[in-house]
Amino acid sequence: SLRAGGGEEAVGATDAVLKGYCVDQGKLVCFFRDDNLSDDIGFNYSTWHADDAVANLIHNLENIAATHPDRELVLPIILDGENAWEHFPENGFYFLRSLYEKLAAHPALCLSTFSDCLDAGVEIGRLPQMISGSWVYGTFSTWIGDRDKNRGWDMLDDAKRVYDKAVAAGSIDSGQADAAQLQLAVCEGSDW
Repeated sequence: SLRAGGGEEAVGATDAVLKGYCVDQGKLVCFFRDDNLSDDIGFNYSTWHADDAVANLIHNLENIAATHPDRELVLPIILDGENAWEHFPENGFYFLRSLYEKLAAHPALCLSTFSDCLDAGVEIGRLPQMISGSWVYGTFSTWIGDRDKNRGWDMLDDAKRVYDKAVAAGSIDSGQADAAQLQLAVCEGSDW
């Protein structure tokens, strides 16, 4: 968590979640989420008309961007582990379609990946330490540590290794490789 790693000063900065962070001189860059935006999407916007929810989100993004002009910043939109979309009409289809249309056409806001942000020179802060920020017990014990879950992760690792060998050996065609890669991504993205 940003609070645990950098203290109240780090959390209180207006640009706290608008940049990446490394621990000391480390090279791995981590990004943190804006709790308010995450909570709006995850818990509030599902009860709004999609166009109103998107307009509100875009307005919030514009305000944040206007507060920090002429800087290389990023605002990650990272949701909690629950599936927010099951609470939206049509599993969030109208909200997401409208959001992506508005962002794609926006003159100042742009969609990006973390890799692209890093390549573009997004600002990177330094933290003296990094501590788990999971809201479940402050640890990752919900996802790792349990015998059955550990076995599941081991099996997923085994499947990935077999997939990598099959691709390297050319023993599966591109369609099979794409299908297997998609299935692995679904499994890797699961919080069990």
